[in-house]
Amino acid sequence: MHIEISDGGPAATDGEWAASCTRGEHGRGLDIIDQVTAAHGDRQEPGHVIHWADVDARA
Repeated sequence: MHIEISDGGPAATDGEWAASCTRGEHGRGLDIIDQVTAAHGDRQEPGHVIHWADVDARA
């Protein structure tokens, strides 16, 4: 199964919450995605970013 989401990123700077955290408190999202997908990536388009993943629907 191929899924995609779009957001307004990339942000120019970290948000207030992320800027106040240590590395251990955030930034684990891609590690999780690596574990649960066959492949993933992103592409920039004018005004937004598309994040995509190929997921084994049987898992």
